[in-house]
Amino acid sequence: MSGFAQGLLAGFSTVDQAMTRRKELGLREAQLAQQQKNNERDFEFAQSQFEHRKENDQRTYDLNVKNADREYALKEREHAAAQNYRNASLGISQQRLQLEKYNQRRLEYNDMIAHSQPLMTALGKAIDAGDQEAAMRIYGQLPKGHPLTLMSSEGYAAKAGQAVNNLQKIFDDKPDRAIASLNTPESLDALSGVFAPELQQRIGMPDSTGKKTIKEARIGSIVPAQQEGYVLIGLDLTYSDGSTAHKPVTEYGSAHPDDQTVLAVPVDKAVELVRDRSKFAEISKNFGYFTPKQEGLSLKDIQKEASQVAAEAIKNGGNAQAARDEFLAAHGLPEYQQKIQQQKFEQLLQKGQTWAEGDPVKLEFVKATAANMPALLEPGREKELEIWYQNHLRDKKAEQEKAKNYSAAASAEEIRGWMK
Repeated sequence: MSGFAQGLLAGFSTVDQAMTRRKELGLREAQLAQQQKNNERDFEFAQSQFEHRKENDQRTYDLNVKNADREYALKEREHAAAQNYRNASLGISQQRLQLEKYNQRRLEYNDMIAHSQPLMTALGKAIDAGDQEAAMRIYGQLPKGHPLTLMSSEGYAAKAGQAVNNLQKIFDDKPDRAIASLNTPESLDALSGVFAPELQQRIGMPDSTGKKTIKEARIGSIVPAQQEGYVLIGLDLTYSDGSTAHKPVTEYGSAHPDDQTVLAVPVDKAVELVRDRSKFAEISKNFGYFTPKQEGLSLKDIQKEASQVAAEAIKNGGNAQAARDEFLAAHGLPEYQQKIQQQKFEQLLQKGQTWAEGDPVKLEFVKATAANMPALLEPGREKELEIWYQNHLRDKKAEQEKAKNYSAAASAEEIRGWMK
């Protein structure tokens, strides 16, 4: 019995132990399953945190990049603005400097003209007296850059004479025809030559922007002004950068934005100025004033060359004496210059007398022209001679009217004196 009981107890004990182990195994499996779930939940949580941090980090990075780009762009704009300001300041300074330099040159030019006025007066008296030596000496005292040097240059007389003819058409032709004639390239070129001293004063003038200066200035157009007897002048300008523009002559002759009033030029004064310059240029040309003499030759050398010139003239069937005289006159020998001038005067006077046809007024004009502007009596200049003659008559009539008015005023003053 005890053995059975022991065996039974042993069996229960074995079963109990097996059940206990089974429970423990099930509990362990449950723990493992729970741990697996916990691990999976932890992994999912960690994964979620990682994704969240990654998203936050990317958002932060993108924001930092955007802020950095914005800050860089802002600094770039600030730098550009500062650079533009510096450039603008530099441009304004350069413009101011250019304008100051140009104004300084104009002041110096005006001072030069004013200071040389006594010399010009003395020069005019020397020319009127026919004293070439004195005229040459006074001319040599004129400062460099004086407009007289341009008027004495080769070709100036021809341009001035052509300009006189063209301007005279304003009085002879209808206004529309006259203006059309003046605006031809030939006429504008002649006027540009006559007014070269004034046009040269515009060289170096800065434009309104101050970024470029005038390199060349020429007369490009002449149009009638609203006021009768006046014209407006337009200039063709070439700038230092190669660009061109056509602008009217303004009241102060500047490129300042406030200088907008277009200058109306009186036609009669313009014609008078051109006529005076043409007369001076003709005198200079025909009488050899201001022409530099050949240096480095002695009188003996000049006479030797003159003999060779005479021999060459004989060889070619020419007039040896005339060739020799002209050669010696061209080399500055006064007696031969006077001889050539006298011969030319007599020849032109004879031609002028033919043109005058016995008219005493014309004969008087011919004598004065032969003495002062002999080139007008040369063949082919009959029309120009007639124009100058008409101008002479008009000037003479004006002088007579002036003398008449003066005489009447003097008589009236004398009568008033008697009545006191």
